[in-house]
Amino acid sequence: MRGPPVLVACSKDTIFFFTGRYNNLRYSTLAETVDFDQPDGEDRDHKWFARFAFPEIHRFKPKGYHHIANFVVAKEHRKAHLSSLMLAAIRTHYSRDHLRAHGRSVGHAQHLLCGRGFWQIGDPPWLARMEHLDFFLRRGAESFFIEHDWAPLAKIYDATGTELTNVAFNVSYGLPARYLEQAPATLVAEHEHLLDRIPEVLRLSRDPRAKLQYFQAMFDFL
Repeated sequence: MRGPPVLVACSKDTIFFFTGRYNNLRYSTLAETVDFDQPDGEDRDHKWFARFAFPEIHRFKPKGYHHIANFVVAKEHRKAHLSSLMLAAIRTHYSRDHLRAHGRSVGHAQHLLCGRGFWQIGDPPWLARMEHLDFFLRRGAESFFIEHDWAPLAKIYDATGTELTNVAFNVSYGLPARYLEQAPATLVAEHEHLLDRIPEVLRLSRDPRAKLQYFQAMFDFL
């Protein structure tokens, strides 16, 4: 039986993808590598990045976390808890801080992960699944697609084939209710939740032109 695959960044500075156009970037040079003023294809009157609303680049990624991507388990194997077993094995055998905290020596010749945990940029349906695996939402870090007359978004349909508005889509994934109905959990400052951006996330979630694109989730080694 095949185990669950996951792509793990060895360096805390690696971002595997950024808005789907840029791949395998260094976060420390992201502002220089990415052309945020590039036109929207042949349309010189509009910028491509106007299609998105995401956190400021200088705090887009939390410090000290390894990016993961392509974390998938075949549907027929999801009840076998393979994802949890793999995460536990990585933390137990490859996290430097976990090994040190438990006074254990390294039992292999592979690189250790020297960061605080894992960080994921995920599509909306994945948040509930990742929370089930002990990931937690990075609050205020949601990204949105922004619709314009010159850049319409594809129509959205629910499981019954009923067309959804962007606002209804956002509601179906917990926005804005997540921030209005739930009392804030105890938030550790070093997790770099973007609490000051939550009002902007609330505004975007109610904007008919804005559709939830990605959430960010984190997983601690300790």
